[in-house]
Amino acid sequence: MSERLLALSVREFIKRSREKAAGGVEISESKQMNVMRMIRESIGGIDVDPSWELTQRIETVVLDWAVEESAARRSLPVARLYVGKARSVAFNLGNANNPSLLAAVMADELSVERLVTMTPHEMYPELRDAYFCRKKEIEEWVIAQKTRMSELQSGLFACGRCKSGDTEYVQMQTRSADEPMTNFHWCNNCGKRWRS
Repeated sequence: MSERLLALSVREFIKRSREKAAGGVEISESKQMNVMRMIRESIGGIDVDPSWELTQRIETVVLDWAVEESAARRSLPVARLYVGKARSVAFNLGNANNPSLLAAVMADELSVERLVTMTPHEMYPELRDAYFCRKKEIEEWVIAQKTRMSELQSGLFACGRCKSGDTEYVQMQTRSADEPMTNFHWCNNCGKRWRS
């Protein structure tokens, strides 16, 4: 499909969607064209009809969702919800690490209505799993550090603020192995923390 023909069909589609939109929704034509371009590029920019029809269906459902959501929330404008949801859908459809989402939508295994109401975590569960795996690793590291903290050495340094000798410190290797360890100090008297 040529660029000119595509631009004409986009304008015609936008005109029809504006007439159909409920409640006199004010979304500029340029904003709608940008959203449709973004969705089309995420699908792959294929110049065949299924891609264009899918782009139209997704944009229509996103607009309807934004109108309903704006009415329910009353504080967020339709245009903001519309563009935000369109970006989320387009990003997740175009994500090269998550080709199964686009394949499911193209094969009608996942309805466009369901796609628009999905959270980003539902669209890309592998990313969520990686996030929680990393979070668990960090929690385990914190627990290990707390256990290590029981081996604190105390009284070797004086606090610079209150001059008290009631200080504790722990050493950790924060830089490369050929650099010295970093000492993390804190004063039990005034609460000052420093490192050396």
